[in-house]
Amino acid sequence: MLFPFLLLLLRLSSNAQPAAAAAETQVLTIASPSIAQKLVKYAKTLQGVTYKYGASNPEVGFDCSGFVHHVFRRFGIDVPRSSVGFKNT
Repeated sequence: MLFPFLLLLLRLSSNAQPAAAAAETQVLTIASPSIAQKLVKYAKTLQGVTYKYGASNPEVGFDCSGFVHHVFRRFGIDVPRSSVGFKNT
């Protein structure tokens, strides 16, 4: 469940700027390492929340992309809600 979250977190906290599309470069410059640490700290508080298909609310449960979406939105970072959205990013 944490795999997509960790991949995105690595991209956000990376100091290296890959030679990629402008949108990706923009995403990499949004978060500083301190934001990445806060994201991880908050995400850890959600351990044990029930898996629920299609959900993105800690009171109801999460699916994988719902978890990622919830955590990043908490810090004002807009990420796709669905796995299809991640594929197209």
